[in-house]
Amino acid sequence: MIQETIRKIEESLRSGSGDGAAPAQRDEALRLLAELKTELQALETTRGPDAQRIARLAESAHVTARSAAGPKAREDAAGRLAESAREFEASHPKLTSVVDRIAEMLASAGL
Repeated sequence: MIQETIRKIEESLRSGSGDGAAPAQRDEALRLLAELKTELQALETTRGPDAQRIARLAESAHVTARSAAGPKAREDAAGRLAESAREFEASHPKLTSVVDRIAEMLASAGL
C-alpha cells in the first residue's frame, strides 16, 4: 500500500496534471519521494503501521494541495504531515528529515 501511494503521487507529479508546480518543484518533490520510498522500505520491516500512517498523511497533503481547498486546509495538511514526522524524530532521524523537507517544500510552494 505504501509504495502504491508513493507511486500514485509520483505519477501525478510526472504528468503535471494541473498541480501548477514549477518543473524545479516537481523535480525536488520526486527526489524527496524517492528518498521517502527508500526510508519507508526499511521501516516497513519493523514498523509497518507507522510507515503506512506517514504514507497516508503524505497522500492527504498532496491531494489537499491539488484540490480547491483554501490556504488553511493546505496549511493544516502540511502541519499534520510535519507533526507525524516529529513523532518519529527520535527513533528514525533520516525518515523524519525527508518527511519534514516534503512538508516544507509543499508549504513554501503554496501547495
